[in-house]
Amino acid sequence: MELSELEKHQVQKLALQVCNARNHNLPVEIGKADFAILDNGVEFSEAHFKLDSTQCDYRSLVAKIIRLEESWQLMLAQRDKHQVFERWYSYPESVSNQLHALMKEVEQDPNSLIW
Repeated sequence: MELSELEKHQVQKLALQVCNARNHNLPVEIGKADFAILDNGVEFSEAHFKLDSTQCDYRSLVAKIIRLEESWQLMLAQRDKHQVFERWYSYPESVSNQLHALMKEVEQDPNSLIW
């Protein structure tokens, strides 16, 4: 389900807050939280940098929040043994179908499943 411009603006604002909170006082070597707006939600990634560079070397998809019908769903990236993205799967704990609650879950990552 495609988001309206108002919903996209809200998602972008919340995603920016999540990434800013995750990146606060975090060394670049660990990786920086980043996001991209999708037609139906937002995709979060971890940007990895070489030690002597300010340019991103590569990105790893970590999570996305998408709107399905009338509810929001948090999906996590599954990787193979070589850390290559394989597929998306539903977040194991159904915390909420509310956008703000799911964004808070991505930010805090209480179960260490996302970042």
